[in-house]
Amino acid sequence: MKKSKKVINTALVAAVWVLSGTASAALQNLEFVGTVTSKDSQLTNIDIGDQFSVTLTIDDSVTDTNPSVGGGRFPGLVTAFVAVANAGNSGSWSPSGTPDLPASNFVTNAFGNNVTFEVLATSNPEGGIGWAFLAYDIWFGWPPGVTDSGTGDTFAEQLGAPVSIPPASPTLAIQFTDVDSSASPSAVLTLIAPGPVPTTPVPVGPLWLLGIMAGLLSLVGIRKLRKA
Repeated sequence: MKKSKKVINTALVAAVWVLSGTASAALQNLEFVGTVTSKDSQLTNIDIGDQFSVTLTIDDSVTDTNPSVGGGRFPGLVTAFVAVANAGNSGSWSPSGTPDLPASNFVTNAFGNNVTFEVLATSNPEGGIGWAFLAYDIWFGWPPGVTDSGTGDTFAEQLGAPVSIPPASPTLAIQFTDVDSSASPSAVLTLIAPGPVPTTPVPVGPLWLLGIMAGLLSLVGIRKLRKA
């Protein structure tokens, strides 16, 4: 796909509370939350700290159509994609378009041990005045390594295992474009450190109530001793 002259990248970095599951022998469901950590100033409809949830389904039985042993291409790899803005975001940008998965681009990089999904969509709103939506650019690092023997490998064969998070570590950029400009500013992608898993505290009553309860238990014990 030929990109226009100017692309703005807004970085979204996945947090740790990522969910991954298997719906069938070939379909892998991935879900993660990303937080905007950097953006270009032209994107006035997106704010630092805005969060987006992303859910996608991957058919890892799809085969590589690129004969190169360094880069695999998998048309139809992603069968479903949904992006949703957090209701508490301060920025107004919210995905409302329809993903164009047949026109999207899904590749593996055996030399870099990563996977890149460029997901196109129609009718998503502007990131700022004159800044049209271009694509979701999702990058997955794959620490186990990617093995590409050429045309015919399935996606699962190149990864050596069903894709899941972890070990995959996703980074998402929301890209916008201005066809009338030749400038090319880039965004800084900053990884957010994992946060602690929320826990539900055990309810504890007021100290005076605990004191009364302890006193009553003591009286019951004393009465039993007297009867004995």
